[in-house]
Amino acid sequence: MPTTPRLFFASTIQSALIPTTTILPAAAAASIAIPTRALPFVLKQMSTTTPRAPAGSGNGASRPPNPASEIRTISKALSYTLRHGAVKEGLALQDDGYANVGELLQLPKFRKMSLTFEKLRQVVSENDKQRFSLTPTAATATATEPAATAEDPHTYLIRATQGHSLPLTNTSTLLTPLPPNITCAVHGTFYPAYEAILACGYLSRMGRTHIHLATGEIGVKSGMRADAQVLFYVDVGRARREGGVEFWISENGVVLTAGDELGRLGLEFVERVVSKSLGVLWEGGSVVKELPQEVRGGRMPVGKGHVKMGRGGGGKGGRGRRGGRGGGGNEDVGEGTSRIGVVDP
Repeated sequence: MPTTPRLFFASTIQSALIPTTTILPAAAAASIAIPTRALPFVLKQMSTTTPRAPAGSGNGASRPPNPASEIRTISKALSYTLRHGAVKEGLALQDDGYANVGELLQLPKFRKMSLTFEKLRQVVSENDKQRFSLTPTAATATATEPAATAEDPHTYLIRATQGHSLPLTNTSTLLTPLPPNITCAVHGTFYPAYEAILACGYLSRMGRTHIHLATGEIGVKSGMRADAQVLFYVDVGRARREGGVEFWISENGVVLTAGDELGRLGLEFVERVVSKSLGVLWEGGSVVKELPQEVRGGRMPVGKGHVKMGRGGGGKGGRGRRGGRGGGGNEDVGEGTSRIGVVDP
């Protein structure tokens, strides 16, 4: 008995391959029968003629630029250039860290961003931690026609207010001595750095010119990240008296110290170490509370900072581990222990 060939209706095939170039009317689709032997050819034809999604739709859609994201991108690029990369990028810095704005805007990476003087002014004024200082040149300040030079970027200077790894020979206008009435400063960091710092016994400026601290722990805009997990309370008065350590304050309120001749600030000048979630961890030279296992040996946060952790020594702080990657400078936490990257405050 001969077998009856199976038939598939076009409407059934179309429903499996939507969208197609043409959609048959329901009545016409229902009346067209396609033999089984022709099905592979029909499927191939229908799949190869399926149109692409229109430009600007779906996952590949082009989205309007995010102004906040653009500001952050430019700010990070400026921070790197003015703090660390000026020499490598071919930008001349004055002894006090200032660079000519016109020359900065001509650097390839900023030309690629289409950075304008107007946008640069916006980045400087809207930066929540006031990381940059923009000022007219002396010639501009005394110009007889200030309006003519106000829009000329070559008549302005810009610098990072702190955080340099590039050596500056003149910091008199960049930093001022910390007032004597400020007797305590706070260094904020994260659990992996805390472990390594205890193991080596000191804070260090590493690749930067200073260790960064803040004048408090609440409502601080500069000197410490808001998401810092661990706070080191430094006895500024004792460090000055017994260690001869100098402390400065930047234009944007960051407390800075170069430490001793090796760039270190010993834990003998730290009163206590406090975890925001766990309470006092260390005080008076002794560990008060051990870190729970779940927070030990983790990674430094990625984003604003740079993490490089090598193999470390033991001790209460535990061993160092390898961290992630990011931008920014380094913060040495001890020879023979771990190398942990600075997280930009």
